Amino acid sequence: NKIHVVSPSGEIERIEMYSIDGRKVKDVVSGFNTIYIDELGSGLYILKVYKNNEYSYRKIVVDRN
Repeated sequence: NKIHVVSPSGEIERIEMYSIDGRKVKDVVSGFNTIYIDELGSGLYILKVYKNNEYSYRKIVVDRN
């Protein structure tokens, strides 16, 4: 399983992924186009995407059912 990340406005510098309880579960500093999430269980996750010296958040739902 994987997530495809695309940014039309600026180059992505880093992506951090957090579980809903705030634990960092992934830290991606290269190869941003595809993030493999095979080891993650079902649940809600937050992507923190860094670009142009700023960051934004995106919600991701992983459903293993």
